[in-house]
Amino acid sequence: MTHTFALLVLDDHALFRDALQRYLSERGTFRDVVTVPSIASALDAIPALGDVVVLLDVSLDGESGLTGVARLRESGTGRVRVLALTMHTRASLVQSAMDAGVDGFVTKDSAGTLLLEAIDAVCRGKRFVDPMVEEGLADRIRVAGTESPTERYRRLSPREQEVFALLARGYKPRDIARELHISPKTADVHRYNILKKMRLSSIADLVRDAVDIGIV
Repeated sequence: MTHTFALLVLDDHALFRDALQRYLSERGTFRDVVTVPSIASALDAIPALGDVVVLLDVSLDGESGLTGVARLRESGTGRVRVLALTMHTRASLVQSAMDAGVDGFVTKDSAGTLLLEAIDAVCRGKRFVDPMVEEGLADRIRVAGTESPTERYRRLSPREQEVFALLARGYKPRDIARELHISPKTADVHRYNILKKMRLSSIADLVRDAVDIGIV
């Protein structure tokens, strides 16, 4: 049965893009497998793909792929999942990727079967971290767990802090969109990223943090 998600391989190395496209086309059951070399070209391609998983090279030529995660999500007409791919295994990079809002992280040294497993997980709304880096990330998260709500709040961008305050006051994404003159899709992406960066599982948790911080 054909998978409901399409795949978009975003990598600036043509040989890697082509090889990954062939592998995924032969081994997977995805609706489509498209390749692009840059964030700009990905933003052009995503709206036509509907539900899509973006396989994002973290180190693009001239820019960090992580800077484009929010824009990739906002450009979609369906569900947009982002799975980071990289040669690096540093826990700090994995944490930066998670803070940027990716749904999963896989190293390019991992087996193709693991990549397929990761894609399947993020399609189902699960977070996936490559076992090669999971232990180091777990150590980092244990340390981060001692951070206060205020320290975690400071990791948000100025716009995310605006949205955080509105969410804490009970605003829904459609209300936030009207208040900040942005699209409902963009407001929902901000909500999604805020919960991930703050490591919160619900809006109720967000409200508790907002009270601790003194925002409400």
